[in-house]
Amino acid sequence: MKKYFWTILILLIFAFLFGNVFHAGEKEQKSEKLDIIISEKLGNINYEIEYLEDFSGEKRYVLIEGEKCYLIYDLEIDDYSECSTSNNSPYYDFDIGYIKVYYGPTFYFYRNGSDFYDVISNKKLKQSDIDEFSLREKEIIDVYNNTRKEDSKSIENRTSTYIPDDYYFRNLTTNFGTNTIYDYPDSCGYVAIEMLLSYYDTFYNDNIIDDYYDIESTKNFSYYSQLDVSSYTSSPGINDNFHEYLIGMGRNAGYTNTNAYNIDWTEIDDFLEDYFASRNMNVVVNTAPILYANKPQFIKDAIDDGAPVIVGIYGTDTNINPNFIDHSVVAYGYNGNDIYAHFGWKINFHSDETINNYWISIAHYIDLNVSHVHSDNYLWTVGSYDGCKGEICPCGYITITDHSSESCTYYNTFEHRYYCSNCEYAYYESHHYVQQGTILICEGCGNEVDTCPHNITYNWVNYISHRVICNMCSLDYTEPHLVDMSAPNNGQYYECVLCLGVATHGIILKGKTNSVFALVEE
Repeated sequence: MKKYFWTILILLIFAFLFGNVFHAGEKEQKSEKLDIIISEKLGNINYEIEYLEDFSGEKRYVLIEGEKCYLIYDLEIDDYSECSTSNNSPYYDFDIGYIKVYYGPTFYFYRNGSDFYDVISNKKLKQSDIDEFSLREKEIIDVYNNTRKEDSKSIENRTSTYIPDDYYFRNLTTNFGTNTIYDYPDSCGYVAIEMLLSYYDTFYNDNIIDDYYDIESTKNFSYYSQLDVSSYTSSPGINDNFHEYLIGMGRNAGYTNTNAYNIDWTEIDDFLEDYFASRNMNVVVNTAPILYANKPQFIKDAIDDGAPVIVGIYGTDTNINPNFIDHSVVAYGYNGNDIYAHFGWKINFHSDETINNYWISIAHYIDLNVSHVHSDNYLWTVGSYDGCKGEICPCGYITITDHSSESCTYYNTFEHRYYCSNCEYAYYESHHYVQQGTILICEGCGNEVDTCPHNITYNWVNYISHRVICNMCSLDYTEPHLVDMSAPNNGQYYECVLCLGVATHGIILKGKTNSVFALVEE
């Protein structure tokens, strides 16, 4: 039975009394996170809450059901599985006393004894389907638990401070401008600018760099629910056309020598201001002057504020390069006196390297005041590389560009459901009907609504059935007689209450019933 819960405290009491769903030692942490997610996703609402089982019979999920909104929370993964702020869940008003079973988005079932049924289609699952669901369920949990163990180890050993989404620079291996003695020599300043712009273009506003210059990163996933940009092994970035564009822009502004590709450290702040002004974007460039004594602290303060920093360095560190270098890098983390940076080299790649053995000449970072625009720099496929395709912004916004197995089914009087059996993605949409005679047909799911007022006549066919005919439309079908059990004829014959006079021969009722009215059985 559903119970109303007004605070997460009552949720804890419910879990304690009915199965101790929350693991020992994790109750407060899990309940606090669930409470926060409910507030963030659904707001301050009145809701009902109940548990959903998995195919192993465990009360793994919590269903939060509000007024035209719902959320399903996975206690094992410790995060929400799906959420809607405009529709109720498929379990809404499903109160037939059976156990509700959940597998993931678009997979809603109920259990009657040992049999499982689809909530929407009411079809019984084959045993092979049940076995597959159970196996995948366990595999997903095992993968998650192993990943959680590895993450906990890395977190325990990681005392460094990084900007948000620092994996971007760590995985940025090739998608930035070329800076070699053969191609664009001494252009490291522009490479550093490009990496900075590409980071903000990916995570803040996709209009910072035109799509023409973008190089996207693509990854294949087994399930739609696995989509996560932090799991990509390579980061999106830019091509050399953008490198040339920035160099040309610098030359036109007088920041770059005609016969070279370099930009002076002291000119990078002016260049950044010019670039964002050309995009009609509000930016403040913060620069540590050359004579500023504590540049390392300046860099750390910027990283504490979440900003990557363009740093001018010079000197020799034989662990990185045996030669003296005069170079620009992008710093994005630190640990004590060690400052970690991306060196912008495609050959002899170096990322997450410390620059504390170099002299720091100057440092720049920006305060960017722009609205978020979802980026399309991370591409994904699900099922196979020719399967479902889409884009995911690091903020979590997902765009579907292609479904390999999308279908549409009737959901309720007002909506139908589009779903893809390959990637598990589903969404709901209002019916859109077209008139065909006296029938309205939904162009999406094919649901039919009869608009004829019907002028019905019932014609005797035999002792079992009569024919139903509408005199205004094409309605014409046969159905069993409906008899009144309270008015037998000669003790064993009954007349149909619908076709009446034409049933004067009497109808033999086979079978027994406790109802006043009964359909004749053949």
